[in-house]
Amino acid sequence: MSDRIVARRKFARDLPDGSRIVASLTIETVGDNAHAHFSATAELYERHGKGWTGAARHRHGLEPDACGPMHEEIVAAFPTMAPFVAMHLSAYPSGEPMHAFANGWYFYQRDEGWNLRRLLRVEDVPQGMDQDAFRAFVDAQRARWADEALSARELLTSIPEVR
Repeated sequence: MSDRIVARRKFARDLPDGSRIVASLTIETVGDNAHAHFSATAELYERHGKGWTGAARHRHGLEPDACGPMHEEIVAAFPTMAPFVAMHLSAYPSGEPMHAFANGWYFYQRDEGWNLRRLLRVEDVPQGMDQDAFRAFVDAQRARWADEALSARELLTSIPEVR
């Protein structure tokens, strides 16, 4: 395992339609510093014709049909990994979402509640806050975010590595 990788697990599942999803869940350092983040990505190999299932295409090293942060697909195939997937692009070990205050304030000002709740991983956001109150709201999430980061790492590392 590279010294950039804090923890990584890969999971593959063959789907009823003959496709295969390969999920990569990783905590890795960024650049040359000690900052790390969570990453949840996947590759999807679709069935091609009668003989080429997604599993066969994957085994033969063929290109995937789709790849990237396919979070809905990962959670559908591996429901127990949902807490880790929710951490995508959050800092490790703090669990803070990427640019939590700046991105959150942007969504808050535009009344984009769904994006804001997803970003900050909260159920509800108080209305009528000014920027200082919003910053205090974000700061109040930090202990929970750190707990979620620890839980997500424990979830990932509880699964044995396959070599």
